[in-house]
Amino acid sequence: MATEAGQEIPPKPAGRRTFSETMNCYFATESALYEEKSRDPNGGMVQLLQPVVDALRHELIEIADAKGVGEDLRSAIRVEEAVEAHTLWIRTTAGELQDSRLLSLLSGSLLLGYAVSFTAYDILDMDWLPALLLGHVIISLGFYLPWLMDILATYKERQLRELRRTEDDPPNEWWTRGSTILHIT
Repeated sequence: MATEAGQEIPPKPAGRRTFSETMNCYFATESALYEEKSRDPNGGMVQLLQPVVDALRHELIEIADAKGVGEDLRSAIRVEEAVEAHTLWIRTTAGELQDSRLLSLLSGSLLLGYAVSFTAYDILDMDWLPALLLGHVIISLGFYLPWLMDILATYKERQLRELRRTEDDPPNEWWTRGSTILHIT
């Protein structure tokens, strides 16, 4: 910024963020990174957001270490990362099933269903009705698998959002426990 006399005014130095501000920023950035990973795991935004998330996580751990509860925070972050990895796997698998592999999945479920019916009827000596119903269940699962995976992914993403809820949102167990551990309000 320049004044009328042409002298520059130095920028005001920013103070260190509080734990709550860093946590809010971390969760917001982590959620944005998750969205980008679910769209394109090798995209440019993933490459840009990952170092920011890592830096924020490092800053959170430094603050927690200063308070003497760094190991508790590391444990909570490991749980959050595990939930995210599992949720991301379900979301990407659901997307793959709905996109490119749908026809092969359906034809595979038809073949598997017929094979199960034949095996149950001919080899296991089941009655024809239970064998036919068993094959039908296998075929139906193949047809509904992409839809079921999408429902499961949505459910797991809701759990992940609940786990990442911040102090601005209504309280939940993780934030209350984390704030209590770190003695932060």
